[in-house]
Amino acid sequence: MTSEYLFTDEAFMFWHQPEHHLVFKIFVSIGRILSACVKDWMFGVSRTIADIKYIRLCSVLLCFLATLSLSYVLRRLQKKGLPFSDGLIYCTVAFFAASLSSLIFIGWAVCTDFFVATILSLFAGLLLYESLVKGGSPLEQSQAPKQGRALKAGLAILMGIAVLFIYQTMYPFILLPFYGVFLLRKDGRFTRGMLAALLFFFVVLGVYYLLFQWSLKATGVSSANRTSLGFDPLGRLSFFISFPLNQAFNINAFFFTRSLLSQAIMPVLLLAWVLYTFFTRRGQAMANIRYLAGMFAWWMLGYLPQLIAQESFGPYRTMIVLSIMVFLMIGDVVFTLVKEEQSRRILTAVVVLILLIRGGYVYKNYIADPLSYEYRIVRGVIRDHYTAGTREVVFILSPENGFQSAFGIGPQKDELGMPSTYKDWAPEGLVKQIVTEMTGSRAAGEALKVDVLPSLAAVSDPSLLKDPKVLVIDMPTLLRQTPR
Repeated sequence: MTSEYLFTDEAFMFWHQPEHHLVFKIFVSIGRILSACVKDWMFGVSRTIADIKYIRLCSVLLCFLATLSLSYVLRRLQKKGLPFSDGLIYCTVAFFAASLSSLIFIGWAVCTDFFVATILSLFAGLLLYESLVKGGSPLEQSQAPKQGRALKAGLAILMGIAVLFIYQTMYPFILLPFYGVFLLRKDGRFTRGMLAALLFFFVVLGVYYLLFQWSLKATGVSSANRTSLGFDPLGRLSFFISFPLNQAFNINAFFFTRSLLSQAIMPVLLLAWVLYTFFTRRGQAMANIRYLAGMFAWWMLGYLPQLIAQESFGPYRTMIVLSIMVFLMIGDVVFTLVKEEQSRRILTAVVVLILLIRGGYVYKNYIADPLSYEYRIVRGVIRDHYTAGTREVVFILSPENGFQSAFGIGPQKDELGMPSTYKDWAPEGLVKQIVTEMTGSRAAGEALKVDVLPSLAAVSDPSLLKDPKVLVIDMPTLLRQTPR
């Protein structure tokens, strides 16, 4: 509520939203028509940059509901016989609330509805689980009674399709109960319920893809390049191991590809887990191999929406399902090794506290404070130097590490720790919206020409820099010289 800024895509979408529902078309093109409707409405009812904070407040409330939903689902599975320890549930819920994904969903107003997709997918998975697994121990091969199965499965289908049309990344949460069964059985066998759930998972994906193609024809929108399917198994496997899986094992710490310590965390923890598995289940070599291979397959399923697309970026916002899966595995091992109840309670309290403090620190120091600081600089320059005679703005982009001098932070994935004005699509909407708010006239903002350049040396006509009708905003200099 105290942070005021427009963060990269927010600036573009907020300014262009009134132009023939451009925001709606952008999200329809990437298969998120339900998300498109929500964002078109949210940005449509917002009148000023200050109003965007209410979208973020909505994100906080939705994060709260999503956290409760995850807690409820894990508790429900626990009551049905899945032996998750209390400490593991508390830590997992805290990890979700403070994860890098959740922080981005809160700080980036274009991600608000992603928590809705999380909630729907979690409950769709629970409904599917209850339609396929009967009462008693879920670790046994069993099927649910026929009564009510069709209704629950039907609801799960509708909810799964809705999730895909909001944010595809959250869809694999539907498999979380079945992953939990596989994780805790440890025999590497896929039960009938798991196989049925996987069939359901892929069938719904197929139905969604057909509906997505139909939605493009119905709206007259062309699909974005990022929706193209990629058929390069070895390449996708290499991508999965190189960043997503590494980040998942780094828990809530940033994964640095140039850091030996950061690179070492995944192989060290993986090796420790493999040795632990063979040591605690001696004499069951084939079962252990099946179990380890199966776990890797489940992790890939948790990241499948990104693996079947050509895009190879792996941002933090796509990591939450895979991260939860890996966290459950690590937590299961740790809480199995800690036998004494008092020690478990202390461990739980310490882990939860560390996770929440870390989450608060990252949000404040990588999102709220630096972006608010950057926005105050831009607005201050326009407030002090824009006049009715200003016809053009020469905007020099911020460097990628523009917050280094003021905050001592560098850029991360998802633009964390990166100036919003480093991206060349952000300054135009930001400047025009500020001018619109200052003058009370959108026409004044629309009439303004904004030249976005990488440096002052890129200005084709140096005389522009001395023209009284031209406002120069030199972000590299401003970020370097302006105190916090």
